[in-house]
Formats: sequence, C-alpha cells, structure tokens
Amino acid sequence: MRRHVLAVALALCSVLPLVAQDVGTASGKGTMKRAVPGSTSAKLDEAYKTVDFSPRFAFASREGKGADAETWIVLTEKQPPVKEWLASEDKMNVLGLWKQKLPFIAMSLDSKMAVAYYFVSSGDGLVSSEGVNVANGLESIVLKFQARDAKRLKGTLRTGVGNCSKSSGPQVYCETTGDFTFDAPIVR
Repeated sequence: MRRHVLAVALALCSVLPLVAQDVGTASGKGTMKRAVPGSTSAKLDEAYKTVDFSPRFAFASREGKGADAETWIVLTEKQPPVKEWLASEDKMNVLGLWKQKLPFIAMSLDSKMAVAYYFVSSGDGLVSSEGVNVANGLESIVLKFQARDAKRLKGTLRTGVGNCSKSSGPQVYCETTGDFTFDAPIVR
C-alpha cells in the first residue's frame, strides 16, 4: 500500500510541473477604459470610466517562421483558457470569446519581436486595439525583454499617453496606463 501511494505521489509530482508551465506570472498596475452600462453620452469621458487592471497570469505563443513569424504575449487577471488559445487557428476569434469574461492585454509581435498589434479588454464585452504611437520620441507601448528564448519570454511592458518629459530628465508619460512585468512560458 505504501509503495502504491508513493508511486501515485511521484507520478503527480512529475505531472504537476507540466500543468503549471502552461501559464506564467505577471504583475504591476495599469488602467483600462470600460463602457458605462446604458450610457448614450456623446462625450467620451461620460461613456467610459477608467478601471484598474492588475494582471497575475501571462503566457506566450509562437506561429510561423521567418518573415511570417508571429508571437503573442497575453497578460490576464484571471486564469486564461490556454487550451482554447492553442486549439484556435484564429487568435482574434478566441480573444472575442474572452472579452466578456476576462480582462486582458494581448500583444501580437512581428518577426523582429516588435509590437504589431495591441489589444485591451476590461471584460465589459468590448475589445479595443491600438498601434504604437510616438509623442516627441516616447512610444506609447514600450516592450523590453530581460530573457527571450525558445521556452520563455520575460520582460516589462510600459504604456501611456503623451510625453511630459523635461529636457534634462527621463522620458515620462503625461498619463501612464500600464507598468507591468511578465514571465511568460511559450505554450505549445
């Protein structure tokens, strides 16, 4: 009996790390816009309210090779449905399914690992997208990698609006919308 229990415990120990590797970690704080239910206001500041976003989970995936390579990094507040993601041929369709359940940030990176598309959903049923904008030399989406290999992407993501930097100081957003760290295993 003891041998049987020990064998089961060892088997579970070898399986659990594989399950845990599907999703990595994220941290930091940011904000998102959420539609105000029932609002018919034409004024943007009345139709949307700012809500907090604090991701805890991260994962990445890769598709294609060479100039056609695409890498996704996803940060979420709740456990993401990675199996759905991997099974889908259309990542945008999967994001659409998540939009009413899961606040997230999703970035599509090109073959040079630069942000091609940036998607945000506060879980209110809407997904917004944006590209990288530059205000006086400061990019609206700044992605930096500390580690980048075939198994894992680890780095920081800063987002914001405008450039309120002083001539002698560091680059500073007028409005910071995100300051995150992530350690995202590449799921397959």
